[in-house]
Amino acid sequence: MRLSKSSLYQSFGNKEALLISCIDHYQTAFNQKLSELLKASTSGLGFIAQLLESVIREANDPERKGCLLVNTVNELGGCPRIEAVARESLFESVFSNI
Repeated sequence: MRLSKSSLYQSFGNKEALLISCIDHYQTAFNQKLSELLKASTSGLGFIAQLLESVIREANDPERKGCLLVNTVNELGGCPRIEAVARESLFESVFSNI
């Protein structure tokens, strides 16, 4: 599928809105994964162990380039709105399922 710049701007308005939409999607997928891990765990300790194992697997996967939220904060820290959205999403992703 090929998309032109004009198609992207018609759908999202600008690059910032596109990135915010990507962050929202990433957070939703992450929250779903956490929720599934939590439901599959028989104890709190089991959940933490599964979560850490998942993080280790993903960190060792050469196809992955890190966490979108952490990378966004690191790379776009000079853009206050994007940084705030990424930080808020990261915080919500971590604590919304507890």
